Amino acid sequence: MRSKAKTYAPGEFEWLVSIKKPKSTLNEYNEAEITLVPVAEVWAKKQYQAGREFYAGTAGMQGSKVAQEVAMFTFRYVEGLNEQMCITDEEGTYNITRISTMNRNQYHQVIGERDAS
Repeated sequence: MRSKAKTYAPGEFEWLVSIKKPKSTLNEYNEAEITLVPVAEVWAKKQYQAGREFYAGTAGMQGSKVAQEVAMFTFRYVEGLNEQMCITDEEGTYNITRISTMNRNQYHQVIGERDAS
């Protein structure tokens, strides 16, 4: 027996989030800079998963543990969504660490890790 796809009530998506992608541009000194360009604004459902530990992967801190805030977002399908993009809301920016397409109705579930910068 197939499970029934989850549907959402109209008021259930209570967070307005912006999905952004990185874009390379040149500054006035002809140096490359990465800026975040909005791709879409969507209403999302958000659930916190705070208190989990993640390993930081920067050059000087290989393997060091950093406690970071994590949120799970659920929203309707956004074409081209990938892990190079990020999600922003009024509380900050979340780097995408996992994307799952939940069902044939094309809902995404995204795990986002709070940007430390």
